[in-house]
Amino acid sequence: MYHMQKRYRYLSFLLMLILGVRLKTQEFDVTLPEPGDIYTILKYLALVSPMRGKPPEGPDEAASFQIVFSAHPGRMSALGWGKEEGGGARVLGPDVWDHNR
Repeated sequence: MYHMQKRYRYLSFLLMLILGVRLKTQEFDVTLPEPGDIYTILKYLALVSPMRGKPPEGPDEAASFQIVFSAHPGRMSALGWGKEEGGGARVLGPDVWDHNR
């Protein structure tokens, strides 16, 4: 089982390198492999804190698969995330990591 999980992680990493990743927040927007690098994203994630008062934006890129992590998934759905037919967006809340369900 461990080897399968390890292979899955490697495959996920390779897909990220090939297909690219975009991290967009209320104040940050970077795309990999260009113009940013993975360390830019990791540094941002290490230092970020909740932002109050500035509402999040709705989806702006329908052609890509999008994953939204939010403490309030219902609020993100109300903005249009995960609503479009075939839009490829997935909205995940804190309960996604609750393994006791």
